[in-house]
Amino acid sequence: MAIPSTKEIVTLLSASDAFSGTPEKELNALAELFTERPVYDGEVITEEDATGGDVYLVLDGLFRVFTGADLDDDDDFGGGDDDDDDFGGGGGGRRGSLAQERLLQRGDVFGEIAAMTGGRRMATVRAASEGLLLVLTKDDFHRVLQNSPEMVESICNSMARYFDED
Repeated sequence: MAIPSTKEIVTLLSASDAFSGTPEKELNALAELFTERPVYDGEVITEEDATGGDVYLVLDGLFRVFTGADLDDDDDFGGGDDDDDDFGGGGGGRRGSLAQERLLQRGDVFGEIAAMTGGRRMATVRAASEGLLLVLTKDDFHRVLQNSPEMVESICNSMARYFDED
């Protein structure tokens, strides 16, 4: 899959929760800074509690979002459940077990909260298939944010909705 045009990236970004309130001009500036990153099935993209950095836009593939992940055991996301859903499960967010929160697909954005705040990643994201991501570095993200109070507000609103879900 070839990297999409700036217009296609803007369309994906504007449909995402994090950037839905951002003017098209700022989205165009952001879209031009993304780079392509192919991923393999099972690849860990971000790890919970790691220092944040890049922002990701899913172009192709499926990505599982987990909290309470301890991936050092390479336990294939088995949380002790027997319901054959292949997602693990029974962890409830405890350290050393896994709780899948959601599945990301084309058009979903992740990493923006840690990149914006400089804080730690709130979840582990692992590829559930081969895929393709667009990646925006933290420095590029911050350069665009400095000139776009609307983008900052949109991401803050998205963060508030995210935290309200907990």
